[in-house]
Formats: sequence, structure tokens, C-alpha cells
Amino acid sequence: MTQTQASSTAVYRRLLRYAIPYWKAFFIATLAMVFFAATETSFAALIKPLADGSFVAKDADIIRMMPIWLVGLFVIRGIASFVSTYGLAWMGRKVVNDLRDRMFRHLLQLPASFYDNHSSGQLLSRLIYDVEQVTQASTSAITVIIKDTLTVVGLVAWMLYLNVVLALTFLLAGPFIVFMVLYINRRFRRISSRIQGSMGDITHVSEEAIGAHRVIKVFGVQVYEADRFARTNEANRHLNMKMTATSATSTAVIQLVTACSLAGIVYIATLDDMLASISVGTFMSFVAAMVLMLGPMKRITTI
Repeated sequence: MTQTQASSTAVYRRLLRYAIPYWKAFFIATLAMVFFAATETSFAALIKPLADGSFVAKDADIIRMMPIWLVGLFVIRGIASFVSTYGLAWMGRKVVNDLRDRMFRHLLQLPASFYDNHSSGQLLSRLIYDVEQVTQASTSAITVIIKDTLTVVGLVAWMLYLNVVLALTFLLAGPFIVFMVLYINRRFRRISSRIQGSMGDITHVSEEAIGAHRVIKVFGVQVYEADRFARTNEANRHLNMKMTATSATSTAVIQLVTACSLAGIVYIATLDDMLASISVGTFMSFVAAMVLMLGPMKRITTI
């Protein structure tokens, strides 16, 4: 493990300690995410009897029950989605509130020499902007890690159950996708750190200009201060565009790899030997599982 990874792990462990008092909300939200992930696999599984039983065999019982199963599945999905989203958001805001309160109390106790050596703009940025980023770590990232990872695992298990050969063909793209995720995560971490620094610079320049507005007018340096702010603001915009470009590129590449896997699966599935061993419902259910997996895989790459 590199020094940066070790440092990130240590910081995240400290963050999790702030979430311990709210473990009940986290447990309920996690349980809801398990149910939500299960509905993804269940929907793919329903495609098989829907195609084979309703359209091919025209089974009256399946035709009658399928609408009830679908509605029931999405009722469970909706409840699970609300509980997990609200529960994690509640916990995340509690953590942000505690961190910001503790940081403010700490700032009140620091000696004057500390403020002499640190920009008030940077300190305000850390109190307002940096602490706010904790919400992303304690809610969005956790949601993706738990819910989307469970969804991917469930869908892969279902694909293996349907047809091992087709599933292994799809999984051939796995190592490349893992490599992309690791690369993107490292790049995101570097850019995100620089964005936080640039936000501090913007706050610092703004705070100085607002606090010294009379001096600026007396000496007529409005153009200088405007150019200074523009450069700082442009640096922040450039970093945010780097983040966007990285995310968009990774998503496009992963989708291309997935499309190549799908093309290979379609080719194998249409071979004479394979056509004799799988039903229409099995193939449709397999493709549905692949399509349902694209969203979670995309979100995992943006953690």
C-alpha cells in the first residue's frame, strides 16, 4: 500500500468514528440497500418466465401473476430506495454537523499566532466547503460501494446460473474494468485534492478583496483584483473540467468494453450448439442482467 493510500485509509477510519453514534440508521439503510440490490437481480430473473411462460408457452398462470410480481417488485424497490437514501443522508448530515461544530470550537481555542500564519479564506473554505465534502464520503460513496457492488455480484451470480459459458465470456472484460476503476480512482483523488485547494484560493482572494474594498478603490486596483480573481476562478474551472473529462472518458471506455462483450455473447449464443441448449427467456434474461449491470458499474467507477 502506498503512503497516499495509507493516509486516505487512516483519514477514512477517523471519519467512520464520527458515524458510529448513528450506527442504527446506517444498519437500516444498509439493509434497505440489500433489498434494493436484490430487486435488480429479481427483475432480470422475471424476464425468463415472462418470455418463456407468457410469450412462448402462453402459460395462463404466469400471464395472470406476472403483473402482480412486477408491481410488487417495484413497490419493494421504491421503499428500499427511499429508506436507504433518507437513512444515509440523515447520517451524513449528522456527521457533517458534528465535524463542523467540532472544527469551529477548535478554531476558537487556537492561539493568535495560528491565524497570523493561515489565511482566513483558507480556514473558511475548510470549515464550509471541505467539511461539506464529507457528505459525499459518508453517503454517496457508501451507497455505491454497498448497493451497486451487491447489485453487480447478484447479477453476475444470476448470469452464471443461466449459462456459465456466456457468463465467462462477459467476465473476460472484468480485469480491464478493474484496472480502469483503480486508475480512475487514483486520478479522481489527485484532482479532488487540487479542487479543494483551489476553492480555498477563491475564498481567500474574495475575502481579501471584500475586506479591503476601500483600499482597492483608493488605489484604483480594481482591474488587478478582478484579474487575480479571474485567474483563481479559471484554475478551479479547469480542474473541475478535468474531473468531468476523466469521468466521461472512463464511462465511455467501459461501455465500449461491455458492448464488445455483448457482441461476443450474441455471437456465441447464436451458434447451433448453444441455440439448442438455451431458451429465448434465458437469453433475454441474460441480456437484461448485462444491461442492468451497466449503471452500477458506471457509478462504481466514479467513487
